[in-house]
Amino acid sequence: MNRKKIGVLTFHKSYNYGAFMQCYSFVLRLKRDFPETDIEVIDYSSKKSLDGYQEYLGKLKEKEAKRISIRNKEFENDWKYLPLSKSSIVGDDQEQFYKEFGNRYDIIIVGSDAVFNWNRIKLPNVYFLNGEHNAKKLSYAASCHGLDYRDMSDETKIYLKNALKDFSYIGVRDTSTEDLIGMVDEKLSFHHNCDPTTFLDVDALPVDIESLKEKLQSRGVDFSKKLIGLMAGNHIGREIKKRYGKQMQIIALYEPNKYADVFLYDLSPLEWAKVFSFFDIVVTHYFHGTMLALRNLKPVISIEMKNSYTDKYTTKLEDLLTRLKLTEFYYVWDRNRMSFLDKALMKLGMKSDQIFWREVLKNMDYYLENPPKNRIRLALENEEKNYQSFYISLRECINVE
Repeated sequence: MNRKKIGVLTFHKSYNYGAFMQCYSFVLRLKRDFPETDIEVIDYSSKKSLDGYQEYLGKLKEKEAKRISIRNKEFENDWKYLPLSKSSIVGDDQEQFYKEFGNRYDIIIVGSDAVFNWNRIKLPNVYFLNGEHNAKKLSYAASCHGLDYRDMSDETKIYLKNALKDFSYIGVRDTSTEDLIGMVDEKLSFHHNCDPTTFLDVDALPVDIESLKEKLQSRGVDFSKKLIGLMAGNHIGREIKKRYGKQMQIIALYEPNKYADVFLYDLSPLEWAKVFSFFDIVVTHYFHGTMLALRNLKPVISIEMKNSYTDKYTTKLEDLLTRLKLTEFYYVWDRNRMSFLDKALMKLGMKSDQIFWREVLKNMDYYLENPPKNRIRLALENEEKNYQSFYISLRECINVE
């Protein structure tokens, strides 16, 4: 039997910690489970997506732009850990993609991450693989999170239906994407998959723990104190600082926070995944910030800001923590119920939403003293079972001559 070639099509170069880590973890799992195949990450990026990122960078102040430039170099250094295809394309021309990659692989896997969200790159796009090529098509933990699809046109539904009916397996990550597939065609079969970081082995990461610890100490991290990892805005950082600022150290990740004691802006993706192991608790509004806290068996306070999207759709954070049966880590902050004056005073630091924060801080106090490591471990082990249906389908595709 000839060795089958598998291409993984995802967001692997988006300078986003979660995007890199889901790709890294997924490819490692595929290589472990299917050693008789050749597996590559298809080195494709959407030009529209990259143009949007460059536009964002252009609006930043000099200090922040410099920090992000340093961090992006750390990302580029870690790309060597991904088995990238020799050919690389930046563009939005489907024909160019199919000409370069369409006949190179026996199987193409789309996902994971928000590859089914077409807000920025529009339709048609490469990620739905709606074109002439011979590869078997599967998706793994694909998501449309952030997409308002309830009013999509009949033309869009037809495009998606024609694309997805050619998939041998449709794996999605969350309830919103399940609903999208059902709206396109209720006859389409789909499966829930766990995010690849669910099965990431953080102890096996190619990161020297002592070197990382020295790096953190050089940035000002004090390991004699309890540490709070923070991936959230100033409105959240302010409340954490008021409660814990005197006895604990607050460490900001990914985005600056003026209430943090240290901002670790220059971590590589692999260092970022490992740094959660040093924290006693994590506060975040990010999906993969939540995932990596849990993967390192740390309690996490995941705060969702109520808005028009959360009113209409089940968010990825709510979906994740509900599936894991860890809803005590999930909080929705509805600032819209406050008066205009109260919101203005809160922005100035002169008022606090005591009703919301009373419960959050009470639970933080509890989990700092009683981290539920076994519950987290069991929840992740149970969620990992949602990889199995994909494994079976991919094995069948590999075995077909």
